[in-house]
Amino acid sequence: MDIPAKTTEKAYARNFYEASTGKQGASDHEVQTYANAHDQTCTDRLSADAYGSRSRDLDTALKHPGRDFSDPQQVGQCMEHKSNEWFEKAHQVEATHPSEAEGYRAEGMRQTSKQYDNQVIKRVEALRDKGVDVKMDPKLDRAMQELKKVERGEQSPAVTEQKLKEIGYNSPQEVAHDSGNYLEMLQKLRPKAPKVG
Repeated sequence: MDIPAKTTEKAYARNFYEASTGKQGASDHEVQTYANAHDQTCTDRLSADAYGSRSRDLDTALKHPGRDFSDPQQVGQCMEHKSNEWFEKAHQVEATHPSEAEGYRAEGMRQTSKQYDNQVIKRVEALRDKGVDVKMDPKLDRAMQELKKVERGEQSPAVTEQKLKEIGYNSPQEVAHDSGNYLEMLQKLRPKAPKVG
């Protein structure tokens, strides 16, 4: 059963706060701020954070990379959103809290490479297992290697943004966008099961 996120978010935020801190009696604002700071988001099938509009899509995203999504475009947009929400947070605090903004940019880059590994790479492997000769996008793959350096602590987000420009991307947001589009293209490559009977 899909319950609207607006119905559950207050109760979830309060329970998360109390379970994490051991404290009770905080204001709604305090518990929601705490949940947001810990990247806790309630979703429903229509949320930007949801993998597709059907529960089967979430199962496909998490466990069955060889299976079709009901709406691969929406799943690609979800991948992009999971990164861009961090880049937007960085933009909002850039002027007043630059070190916090840098942390948010790093998390956006981590989310981009994580989504790429979990959704794109796993689907490429599933297609190859079915005998489909999938060619990786070399520009996108190079960009992902730069983003992974941030996660490993080998490179700052600022240096990574410069490296992305050298590859041909104007921003890490463009990398997230291309990754989502690539996921959609992979479904179009997937061979259809033969009809029986």
